[in-house]
Amino acid sequence: MKKIQTIAALSALVLAGAAQAASFNNTAGLAGITSYTLETFDNAGVPDDTLAGNLFAGLSFGPNIYISNSYIGSFANFSGSSLTNFYPCCTAITSFSFNSQVKAAAFAFVTNQGTSTFYAKLNGNVVESFSAPTNTQGNVNFYGFSGIIFDSIEIHSGGINNAYALDNLQVAAVPEAETWGMMLAGLGALGFMARRRQSQK
Repeated sequence: MKKIQTIAALSALVLAGAAQAASFNNTAGLAGITSYTLETFDNAGVPDDTLAGNLFAGLSFGPNIYISNSYIGSFANFSGSSLTNFYPCCTAITSFSFNSQVKAAAFAFVTNQGTSTFYAKLNGNVVESFSAPTNTQGNVNFYGFSGIIFDSIEIHSGGINNAYALDNLQVAAVPEAETWGMMLAGLGALGFMARRRQSQK
């Protein structure tokens, strides 16, 4: 299975000319880029500071990410419950993973004023990363990735004490047919490159 995932990832790179990888921060997330499902983290009845763990379908959160009901409406693009890294305060590096590969993801994110770095990973390897200013002011931005295949996101939060909150996770999964299509395209491209190398000898 890992071999298939690796080939699919290589295929995605081969096809990158058609769909360039994009890391971004904007006020709309994936809206206008691709269709997606939305996780609001509004898990009724879960008390503050409960570990997010595996409470949400299709997602697994690292050991230092907690549910918070304290920021409802506090920031633009935040509604209902959100996730935080400060119980106890605060873990600078956190991560979450998807139960299957995705081709795009974005989330509303706030920190004390500073610079945060985001990593998209596939099977533990960094596929794409970027750093951006993050804060709590004005229109809270969505941060994320599109045009690549990945299965987890790692966050290095910036600002005083590294505290952050995130909400409204948008996710675009890789359809099974698309995974196989990319794999076949990747195999074809690898075969072409091998034949070309052979003919140049």
